Amino acid sequence: MTGALSAAWTLSLGLDFLFNGGLLAPLYLAGGPFLLSPEESLRRFPLGCTAGLILTVGFWWFLIRLDVRGWAEGFRYGLSIPAFVWGAFLIGLFSISTVPIPLLLGWWAGQSFQLALVGGVLGAAAAGVRISQLWMLVALAIIVLCTLTVILQYSVN
Repeated sequence: MTGALSAAWTLSLGLDFLFNGGLLAPLYLAGGPFLLSPEESLRRFPLGCTAGLILTVGFWWFLIRLDVRGWAEGFRYGLSIPAFVWGAFLIGLFSISTVPIPLLLGWWAGQSFQLALVGGVLGAAAAGVRISQLWMLVALAIIVLCTLTVILQYSVN
C-alpha cells in the first residue's frame, strides 16, 4: 500500500502546485498582513509538503477503517469530509484573522479537491487497481497540472 500512498501524495502535491502556484498566485502576490513574504513562504515549502503527507496518511487510515473501495467511493469521501472540516476551520480562521475571503475560498476548494483525488487513488488501490496503472495516471495528471501551473504563472507575470 505504500505505492498507493506515494501516488496519492504525489498527486496531491501536483494539485497543490496548481492551486497555490497558479490559481491563487495573484492573491499571494497581493500580500497583506496575514501572509508571509514569497521568500519566506518558499523557505517553508517543505512544511507544506509534510502537511500534505500527514493528511494523505491520515486519510488513508480513515478510508481503511471505513472499508472504502473503488475510485468513486474514495473520491466521494475525499470530497465531502474535507469540505466540511476545512469549511469549518476556515470560518474559524476568518473570525480571528485578516485573511481575504477569496483566499479562504481558494484554500477550501483546493484542500477539498486535493483530498478527493487522494481518496480516489487510495480507493482505487483498495479495490485492486494495479499500482503501475495508478502511477501512470498520476504521472499524466502531474504533467497536466504542472503545464497548467506554468501557463497560469506566465499569465500572472
